Amino acid sequence: EYLLPTSYLKIPGDNVVAVRVYDDGGGGGIYEGRLGVYEDKNALTPDVPLAGEWKFMTGDEPAWKEIACNESNWSKISVPGHWENQGYHDYDGMAWYRLKFRVPSELVNEKIILLVGQIDDYDETYLNGELVGKTGKMRGQREGELGDAYQQVRAYVIPSGRLLANQDNVLAVRVYDGYRMG
Repeated sequence: EYLLPTSYLKIPGDNVVAVRVYDDGGGGGIYEGRLGVYEDKNALTPDVPLAGEWKFMTGDEPAWKEIACNESNWSKISVPGHWENQGYHDYDGMAWYRLKFRVPSELVNEKIILLVGQIDDYDETYLNGELVGKTGKMRGQREGELGDAYQQVRAYVIPSGRLLANQDNVLAVRVYDGYRMG
């Protein structure tokens, strides 16, 4: 299953799905399943969608949480999605995601839930340079000690007045992945 943001669809119009398959033994190819594009009837409809193209950088620098961080040498990455599937094969360690987004003025003074989804393994999530939530310890784990944090859905409460109206807000997510799919 892959999340397909509606912004990727041409409505009305023709859409093309292309699947690249690699098989190194045995039966291969697309061989089973109910192929199609399905609407998730139980999905939440966000007031401000955040799925899509984000900025991405491996490594760790505390200043990357700040609004004024220079992103000129950062890569682009699709969120949601594992970084291993986007050019960072077998990378374990620290990385940062950044997204600039705007919210309508009527939402600025509301209590907002920021749904960041599932993160493998741990995170610290910053809005406009301020920590708004975190899950797990960021360093010092060994393989087998990571626990089940990767299975937890991250939903953080944004206090009213923390969002900037009709201007760029910056979401910066610091991620530690200690084993496999980050």
